[in-house]
Amino acid sequence: MDINTHSQLNDPATDWASLGAQAYWSSQVSPRFLLFDRLSLRGSAQELAVTRHAIDDELSALHLIMCSMRTRRNKFSLIGRLPPEILCHIFSFHAINQPVTRDPVYNEGKLFPSGPTQIKLSWITVTHVCSHWRQVALSEPNLWSTVVFHLGAEWAEEMLARSKSTLITYCRDLSFRPISRSNRNRHRDEMNQHLSHIQRLVLGGSTKSLPRAVSAFTTPAPHLESLELRGRGTPGNPPYYIALPSNIFAYQAPKLRHVTLNRCFVSWDSWFFRDLTYLAICPPAPISDSQLYGLEQAHTRHYLATGPWSPSLDQLLSILEGMPFLEVLILRFCLPQPDSSSRVVPLLHMTKFSLEGPLSGCVAMLEHVSLPGSASLSLSGSAHGSPDGLLNTLISLIAAHFRAARTPTSPLSTLRVHNGILLWDTDVSSNLSVFAPSAPFRLYLSFFHIWDEELIHSFPLQFCRAFPLRDVRTFSTAREGLIEWTPAEWADVSDHCPEVAHLQAGIDWVPVLKCALTERTLFPNLVTLSLVGIDFETPVDPSDGLSESLCVLLCAWLRARRDAGIGLRCVRILQCKINYKSLESLRALVQTVEWDISGCRSDSDTYLDILGPDTDQ
Repeated sequence: MDINTHSQLNDPATDWASLGAQAYWSSQVSPRFLLFDRLSLRGSAQELAVTRHAIDDELSALHLIMCSMRTRRNKFSLIGRLPPEILCHIFSFHAINQPVTRDPVYNEGKLFPSGPTQIKLSWITVTHVCSHWRQVALSEPNLWSTVVFHLGAEWAEEMLARSKSTLITYCRDLSFRPISRSNRNRHRDEMNQHLSHIQRLVLGGSTKSLPRAVSAFTTPAPHLESLELRGRGTPGNPPYYIALPSNIFAYQAPKLRHVTLNRCFVSWDSWFFRDLTYLAICPPAPISDSQLYGLEQAHTRHYLATGPWSPSLDQLLSILEGMPFLEVLILRFCLPQPDSSSRVVPLLHMTKFSLEGPLSGCVAMLEHVSLPGSASLSLSGSAHGSPDGLLNTLISLIAAHFRAARTPTSPLSTLRVHNGILLWDTDVSSNLSVFAPSAPFRLYLSFFHIWDEELIHSFPLQFCRAFPLRDVRTFSTAREGLIEWTPAEWADVSDHCPEVAHLQAGIDWVPVLKCALTERTLFPNLVTLSLVGIDFETPVDPSDGLSESLCVLLCAWLRARRDAGIGLRCVRILQCKINYKSLESLRALVQTVEWDISGCRSDSDTYLDILGPDTDQ
């Protein structure tokens, strides 16, 4: 600092604003520097540590001064000059794009999840940009409309306070954080206090913790649109259910449209089974006689064996009549028994119809509702004894649904036969070893507790003959034993699916492929064959008169198709056991061989020479 500047700083009449920034701040910190410059560098270790701590305090103070200066600088930036109202709109759009990714008891991909999931408040990073943005975000109630408890009670209380009176989503899992007796009343009062502005209520818990929370639903919920209660059983304990009070929400939830009840039950005469657009009910799954025998209390055995969750058919049809705009219906283990009723309830807005339970209940429901042809079906049925007649009725009902001309729909284009039957109306890629289409299915059909193996084996063939599959382009099979068709039966399926261009088979399908490959003109429009998890060197059963390996048989089939003018363009080898010589044989018969280089057997030259220069490696 020169003599003139020093004189200006000591002059009381000096105009501080006219001084340069460096001159001003140098003069202000000089006295603090002198405090440390006078200290000896030869002091004891304790004295030196005290000095370092004192300097750290000075640095912290300077950091706060710098933050204050940055805050003032940000006020003069373009984004810093935006009014709070505009910033609130921008933050709201950001919160939509970066929402609370998952809450502890709700997961879009799993209707009835079994455990908590991680929570991320991705949008909250806007509060880290500057103090102006932070203040605007903290004071905007709509940004705090999703209240979660997975981050701790203090976070939840703060979010509730910041939400003020805006409509909120209240998500809480009571299973994984025990609540002390002293806090139960406070939490119940808290829920009652905010029930008046809860729009979506999601609660999960055990059969001990969830009933206490449900008991708080004693006041009206005028803005409640979605109620999701997800009870969980305890391993080793009987599958009790949670009974909801008949006067839930004091009979007042006029906007309620979405109800999901898992291990929870309310009387089928309940007032809130009205005007819903989404209804999912899943009481405890029925347990076997051996499980019932193992329970100690006789009244418990009776309680579980005769649970009250299955309505009569007439009762359920009356409920559906009271929900004319229902879009999604999911019923698991609570299907009615068939009766002589002739009522048919039209559900003209249905998009997803899902049933799980006795096969007779599935058939009864399909016989007594009228669905638009665009509705997707998910059916999982069980039966004791021979369900032959029920299966035939089920096939005719489902086929009639997909042949209905009431609603224009896309043609069915992808068929999957695995542990069940799945249909899509979109093309699904067959170049992945795991067949996992992202598009929602139009039909999912499966069975459990049906022991007639001959009937189960013949069912896929009955299905293919009955359904409108002439536009199917992808046919995927993945389970040996479910389909063991003769060459004539494969030819029959080919006639019903003439447009199949992509065929995928996997998981030890030698017994199946040996029959399919003996029919040379199978699927005349076939372009791609994808083989997954197959050992190409496994010999075919000599008892059938075919002693060659699958690779030899496949090559003969490809050669015959090529000679007939219907050759394939591509063969995909995914997670298969195959040697290089077999790959060479396949490449000589098709334009492209795609191989994921897994399960290879090195008994030839390098795979680069086999696949050729036109294949990416």
